[in-house]
Amino acid sequence: MTSGGTAPVYAQIAESLRPRLAGWAESGWPTVRVVANEFKVSVVTASRALQALKDHAREPEGEAEPGGGGADPQRWAVCLHVSPGPYQHAAYQVTAAGFRDLAHKSGCGIDLDTVRLGDEPDAPTIRGRVRAARDAGAGGLFLLPSRVSDAAAGRDEELLAAAAAEGLPVVLVERNLRGATRPLTHDLVCFHDFGGGAALARHLIDLGRKRIAFVAASDTCSHVERLGGYLAAVVGTGLPPLVVHQPEGATPRQAYTAVADQLVAAGADAAICYHDHAAVGVVMELLRRGVPVPTGVAVAGFYNMPIGESFSIGLTTYAFPAATVAERAVDLMRLRLANPAAPPVKLVVPGALVVRDSTDPAALA
Repeated sequence: MTSGGTAPVYAQIAESLRPRLAGWAESGWPTVRVVANEFKVSVVTASRALQALKDHAREPEGEAEPGGGGADPQRWAVCLHVSPGPYQHAAYQVTAAGFRDLAHKSGCGIDLDTVRLGDEPDAPTIRGRVRAARDAGAGGLFLLPSRVSDAAAGRDEELLAAAAAEGLPVVLVERNLRGATRPLTHDLVCFHDFGGGAALARHLIDLGRKRIAFVAASDTCSHVERLGGYLAAVVGTGLPPLVVHQPEGATPRQAYTAVADQLVAAGADAAICYHDHAAVGVVMELLRRGVPVPTGVAVAGFYNMPIGESFSIGLTTYAFPAATVAERAVDLMRLRLANPAAPPVKLVVPGALVVRDSTDPAALA
């Protein structure tokens, strides 16, 4: 109730629409935009009204679910703006699998196709895709921002502007918008980047490594926090920090060659790479040069990608909990829908250290 004793506008609309529920069971639920136009309210208010009705009816997207009220009645749009390159599809699938698993378990709708940025659309196209997702019933948008360039980050910003114009709340997944010190303006669910960097460093320290390098790449909060965890563990133990930078814009072969050059020049006996794909590339380049892995240089990565178990040397990594990240992202989205004016929240999900023989030969046993 409001301070004057009157029900909120969205609740009044929901009450007005309640007699139509039986008809919608056969004809389908109206879109948010239809309700907004009928009652002359914003799409946010219309969305809250429909959500209130769905919570009451326990029906996902206007279709009665067998067995009654155990299903999630919401539909969400997901935009995964992953970096282009030979591993783009594999990287996309790691996060997408978490949302697909959520859809399978909860019965909610997940739209991974409508809102896309990989084809470098212009602002009107982005706005049209966001509107299409909203008209298809999406109650919110989950965005994995690009880390690769300022131009790609600009399209992320255009997407956020379009979502705001269409009244579609956004929750970021995995990282904030590009920029190491970028202020957080939207809710974010990520995995424990700092904890992962620290866990991998402590693992290598426990193995007796003395010159542990960190391979950094992009100007993003996730990479900065991984570096921070590494520095906290290494410097806290009294070891010298060694930070190696992968050149931006380089091809994979150029990048891994440049990283290996720096590792050899620094006399590194271990390397923590920002991503499993980079770690595997570094392993291959070191082996090509005759540097044994792990006895010469131990190498580890992040995410626990399938590629880490695709070669004779298994890759030590800090595993990304994709399913849990998706679940917590939906939790945050519901909080945002219920409290649209609340300040942004960052929720951190712990990962797990996975030890293989790229760092520890005993892991084979």
